Amino acid sequence: MLAKVAEYLAAGVSVVLVLDDQRRVAHLFDDDGGHPMLGPDNELTLPQFLGAFRVVVGRFFD
Repeated sequence: MLAKVAEYLAAGVSVVLVLDDQRRVAHLFDDDGGHPMLGPDNELTLPQFLGAFRVVVGRFFD
């Protein structure tokens, strides 16, 4: 999975979101080398790409 994330970032994608359904977390990889992990109660926001859109990570797994 990490190899595919690296491919996307190398191709110019700014942000890659990987959902881990077993742990119910989201890994957010960016082109600056950051990769925070968001738990099911954390809110995902990407204002530079999605404007005011917000979602609690756990909703992805409902």
